[in-house]
Amino acid sequence: MWIFIDCETTALNTNSDHVVQVAWILASYDQKIKAKDSYITQPNGFTIPNSAARIHGITTQKARAEGRPLNYVLSQLLRVADQAHSVIGHNVSFDIAMLEEAYRKVDITSPFSSKTSICTMKASTNWCAIKKRGFSKGYKWPTLEELHKKLFGSGFHGAHDARADVNACMNCFFELLRRRIIIGWDNKQGFPNDELANRDQVLLEAINVKEKQVFLLKDEDYSSFGQDLIETCSKVCVTTRKYFDQIFTEPHVWAKMLTQEIDSFGQDFITIQCHIAYLVLFRCKNSPAIVSGNIDLNVKDLNDDWGEDLIELMIRIGYHTLGLGAQFDSSKDFLKFIVYLNSSDCLSSTTNDRGGGEKTLDMGELRRAASDPSTDTDVLSFFANSADMHLAKCLAENPATPEDAIALLLESEHRQELLPSLLQHRNCPSFCLEDVCNEIASDVFFNGNEEVVKSQNLVDQVLVPLASNASLDTEYLGILFLQWNAYKKVMKALERNPRFTNLVKNAAFDIFEEVETARYYASSSLASAIVLAHLAEHNVIEVRMLVLKNARTPLRVLFTLAHDRSLAVRLALAEKETVSLEILAKLACDTSVDVRVAVVRNSAATEDILCRLAVDADLDVRLAVANVEMLSTGIGAILVKDRTEEIRLCLARRSNLDSRFFGALAADLCEVVRVALAERNDLGEVMMCGLASDDSDRVKLALVKNSSATPRVIDAVACLSEDFNLPLAIALARSVHANTALFKKMAKFNDERVRLNIAVRKDCTHDVLAGLLEDENEEIRKAAKWNLDNYGCLKTN
Repeated sequence: MWIFIDCETTALNTNSDHVVQVAWILASYDQKIKAKDSYITQPNGFTIPNSAARIHGITTQKARAEGRPLNYVLSQLLRVADQAHSVIGHNVSFDIAMLEEAYRKVDITSPFSSKTSICTMKASTNWCAIKKRGFSKGYKWPTLEELHKKLFGSGFHGAHDARADVNACMNCFFELLRRRIIIGWDNKQGFPNDELANRDQVLLEAINVKEKQVFLLKDEDYSSFGQDLIETCSKVCVTTRKYFDQIFTEPHVWAKMLTQEIDSFGQDFITIQCHIAYLVLFRCKNSPAIVSGNIDLNVKDLNDDWGEDLIELMIRIGYHTLGLGAQFDSSKDFLKFIVYLNSSDCLSSTTNDRGGGEKTLDMGELRRAASDPSTDTDVLSFFANSADMHLAKCLAENPATPEDAIALLLESEHRQELLPSLLQHRNCPSFCLEDVCNEIASDVFFNGNEEVVKSQNLVDQVLVPLASNASLDTEYLGILFLQWNAYKKVMKALERNPRFTNLVKNAAFDIFEEVETARYYASSSLASAIVLAHLAEHNVIEVRMLVLKNARTPLRVLFTLAHDRSLAVRLALAEKETVSLEILAKLACDTSVDVRVAVVRNSAATEDILCRLAVDADLDVRLAVANVEMLSTGIGAILVKDRTEEIRLCLARRSNLDSRFFGALAADLCEVVRVALAERNDLGEVMMCGLASDDSDRVKLALVKNSSATPRVIDAVACLSEDFNLPLAIALARSVHANTALFKKMAKFNDERVRLNIAVRKDCTHDVLAGLLEDENEEIRKAAKWNLDNYGCLKTN
């Protein structure tokens, strides 16, 4: 069975990023769905970046609310994946890497390490034929949406949701099978585990005749098949020729018929029949003569690609000696064959020279040929397939090495050691240079892995050679300048590059035309002052905002942003705590009230700036000044004289107001201001007694209710008031600091509610209570009598 998988993640680094969502579908070979599921994982020790959430729509909050624990999700996937023989996905290597890292984190063995993987992205690249952008050659990998549209004429709903993506991937895979873009066999054996020579080309279960590639159906010991091969070779030739016409038109039918025809030859033969039949039909004009475990061939029997297939056959069936006819031309083809042979596992291989004698393979001879500029370019291209490091180094240093060989070396296992030489080679293809630039950006920036600069000697081995190459496109020279101008070696190499000199002269910053590129560099920690100055004038507000927030943005660029046409930019600048005083002073004169208010609230604002804004024409600005955390004496002196009562009221209510302003506020013409002052607990007894003479009963009421009021303050209010309004009288009657004189005065008040408050007081004197026994209100009389009976002995005068 097949299992289709898709993951949504926090980013693209398979080592440090996390799986956010995973979906899978288990399907049989007859394309019936056996199981499917999808889970969001709960974040554990990480958050989902907004950049990722914008793509797949899963925020940290959503994942916490709807997600399941990672170990539970992976256990469910493990249960289903164990039933499958092969795993399929679009860019499946990334999904597998993310899931294997997730399994490692929860200490569960990954189910994917033993399975064959099939990537619909790589398998369909040549068929989709979507050209790379810019000057790059070749085809780019199609996205899942692009492949779906190519196959079905339209995209699909819900892209970047793992559930929708995995379903779309399955549909694309089945359609690729139907169209023979991916070749399959209709039996139910599943995929073999053999390594394929070309991992980008998907081969299913038998033989891909069209693409001229084969592999084993069974995992057997190849070395034991020698005698069986000799005995059955002639039968193979007869059988394959019998169905020769069907091989090209119906390869799958041919494979099944061939298997049925020769099944009687034994299981070992079924294992090898595809290989020898393939060689007979497609690589040799005549059948090979197999004698005593050796394969003897004449050059007339071979087509142009004979070398690879002979080595493949020799490795598979255990033969280690190859005899070449005496008439064989050993110049160019001989060198090609030696390269193939030395790249294989045939360590004991020998050849016959033109005179018929045995000749041992000599890598020194090959290296000399690889270093010689006069060597045929076809041979040099074949040399690039060798696994020999020294041979590859000779090619990298040979000025005659052609473009295709350089491209192969850049994809070889020796790439890292050869990079400096290859990147400076005069025949290095421009698309290879651009690919390296893109890889650098991906490693260092998009994955946040700046350690790569040190660990791989990136500056000396890659960046300097790239910056020195005059054939590199100006766009990428500009990117090198923007990203790596902090490194002197890179800058010196660029300054010596005539193409870059011309780029700077013309101020060609075309790379910023794309908003995504401009947005990225505006926030980059490696962006230079020149770049930031250019981006500060970008027509997209978001880009200018990112420049503003960049810690490397110089003062002169920020000063430019202080004149920005966008209110949002100026407002953000006014809120920036690390902004200079010169810029704050400039923004304090801004036409926008919001900007001036933001300046007031900025902790970096000085007293001079606040004093200027304390007399601002706008009330909101002055209110903001009145509310600053640390109000100086000078600013307070300005605000206490403000013509607007809201400002003075704000001062009166400040918890940390200097006591020197109490006198001015106590004489304020606005009653509300004086009331607010009377409510303050830090007034002091002297100031409270002064306010007791206020004409406003509201001020006196505030004093009486003030928790810090002393007996002297209460007495001052009572003595300095000829007449009381009802709320004040009740407050005085309830005051804990009321004295005998106040009791007597309140006992005669014309409102029964005041007298009742006196009658129930436990500290009321005997004579006052005795007088209340004659009150016209029965409730007051009862309260006074009860008070006398229970507490009258406590205070008699």
